[in-house]
Amino acid sequence: MVDAKLIDILTKIFAIYNLILIVAAVILNPIILFVCLKSKKLRSTSTFKILAFASVNDMISCIPWNFECFTNTFFDFYPYFKSFFYCRWISVFLQYTTSQLESWLLVSISLDRFLSLTIKKWSNYYFINYRPVIFSFILALIVAGVNFNEVFTVGYVRY
Repeated sequence: MVDAKLIDILTKIFAIYNLILIVAAVILNPIILFVCLKSKKLRSTSTFKILAFASVNDMISCIPWNFECFTNTFFDFYPYFKSFFYCRWISVFLQYTTSQLESWLLVSISLDRFLSLTIKKWSNYYFINYRPVIFSFILALIVAGVNFNEVFTVGYVRY
């Protein structure tokens, strides 16, 4: 059987890893956003517009979840037990929405690249200017709408 002290040490190591992820999300995602938006050549491609949107989404998704794990381990503080708002909106709704949105944004980048290679006018006609950003916002609204029921139904089970 595994010693309780070993489990405690491993738990603290993983909690420190969560803190490192928070710091990396706060530092690296704005750098990605800055790089995607600074260069006029990169800013003109739809892939980098969606990637910039994904970096903001990634920062939103990384911070609360890793913060929970860190505070649970080191301070024995469980924010989702203290606040209904935090439990439903941040812990469940935001995490589900941003995780699913990240997946759909990566699929959109792959699909955009595929269509740009197979359809000659795709990148010059269909996905130009602010259309990738509008697409990303609409996708975010759809994913949020799909997950909105989690605010009201999480924790309840019907048999």
